[in-house]
Amino acid sequence: MELGEADDSGRRRPRAIPGSEYLIDVDTVVVGIGTSQNPLIPQVLPELEPPGGKPVVVNEETMQTSIPEIFAV
Repeated sequence: MELGEADDSGRRRPRAIPGSEYLIDVDTVVVGIGTSQNPLIPQVLPELEPPGGKPVVVNEETMQTSIPEIFAV
């Protein structure tokens, strides 16, 4: 995706870049929208650091969490 030209309101709308799509092989994807953690995450993954609804800690270079096979942004 890239940002297109600004419209009358000044907003630049995203537009697709042909050929830039790719697939990532994953087992599960958790959609995270909003400003707080999904309340189900600590229940399902109690070993995820830090516990209890705080933002998930990740390695800034790899985005890997305290569970080696889980990545977060």
